[in-house]
Amino acid sequence: MIEKLNNEVGSDWKSVVVMLFFVVPFFRPTIINDWAAVSVLKSVFAIWLLAACAVAVARFIVRNGRIGLFLLGLASMLLVMYISTFAHGGSSYDAMINTAMILSSALLVTTLEKREVRPFLLALAGLLLVLVASELVLRFAVPQGIYRIDGGARWILENGSLQSRWCFVLVFAAGALDYMKKGRYGLFFYLCAAISLLLVLRLASATSTVALVAEVVIFIFAGNKRFQRALTCRRVNLVFIVLVIAIVFLRIADYLPYDSIASFLGKDLRYMSGATFTGRTYIWDSVISSIAQLPLFGYGYQQFVATDIYQFYSQTNYGSAHDLWLQIAFQGGFVGLLCFLLAYFSLCHKADAAGLGRARTLFVGLLIAFLLTSIFENTLNSTLILALAIPTSGVMLEAMEGRAVPVGGGADAEV
Repeated sequence: MIEKLNNEVGSDWKSVVVMLFFVVPFFRPTIINDWAAVSVLKSVFAIWLLAACAVAVARFIVRNGRIGLFLLGLASMLLVMYISTFAHGGSSYDAMINTAMILSSALLVTTLEKREVRPFLLALAGLLLVLVASELVLRFAVPQGIYRIDGGARWILENGSLQSRWCFVLVFAAGALDYMKKGRYGLFFYLCAAISLLLVLRLASATSTVALVAEVVIFIFAGNKRFQRALTCRRVNLVFIVLVIAIVFLRIADYLPYDSIASFLGKDLRYMSGATFTGRTYIWDSVISSIAQLPLFGYGYQQFVATDIYQFYSQTNYGSAHDLWLQIAFQGGFVGLLCFLLAYFSLCHKADAAGLGRARTLFVGLLIAFLLTSIFENTLNSTLILALAIPTSGVMLEAMEGRAVPVGGGADAEV
């Protein structure tokens, strides 16, 4: 069976195991954090993550990795956040773990060799398919839940959008694998897409549902040349900037039939009615106020990012900005945010400059899914960085497109 798999994927099982060593600690199910019976695994995953980071750094050095604008911007942002954490008495543990998680995922993707692309995608798709399918099966087989938290039943993953975003990566990996093997989508892609949609609906994340549907639709049309030419990172970013300004700052929802839209998407408005995105506008206002007090370098990793928000489920403190861009500005100030934007726009430029229609469309589909959820959630984790780092890997773009990638083009030049 292993030999058959090796023949099909052009790689041996050892390469898949090596990739699993890296990707498994990036996807830690919520049950490990929240269920006391397996709490010891939290330390195991933390140690595993640090080991993966150390190996990723060693691979980067041995393979003469280039510090392009993406890595430079990312590392600079993390450095600012790390310094701010200690300057303001923040959580050194969170700073260390998040730095290791983000750096190792970025270094892993940027140093992939051609022979490792398929094992990497197989490891991603295999791991996430097991987790997603297991969650669905357990929800039907054990309706009372494996454990309970705040009175609600829980299984492997948490409700909401945090781990539903794993489905974005699963769909991408399945689509890329099918395209690399057959030049078209097969049963594996459609199976992963269907299972992912079922899970996101069960996790009750309206934003992730919309984002996943958008990603799947874009993937279906990825082979259309006209569609490829129209869908660029530059155009997507322009639309996204307008969305962020309209939703977060101009509060466009105040002028829309918000309650009707929220009810259609299955949101529970019993605790919070009106155009608040279930209380997020209160959190945004609190975070923006905090950023204004320390605008340059931010606060680093703190237990709370929003205070005095009693309007939101009667809580006075909240640990997430519920917006990626506000979260970065809170933790790293405008300096940290500018560093992240340097990394982000450099990889977008690289994706557009590569001239690879199908590969770019697959990446943009994944990017759009993450951008949509970034408006309402803090998505700064290894899942996001794995997705963003894809254009930095020329061999991955080459494999997805089926032809050679120009050397030295794009934004990943040496600095």
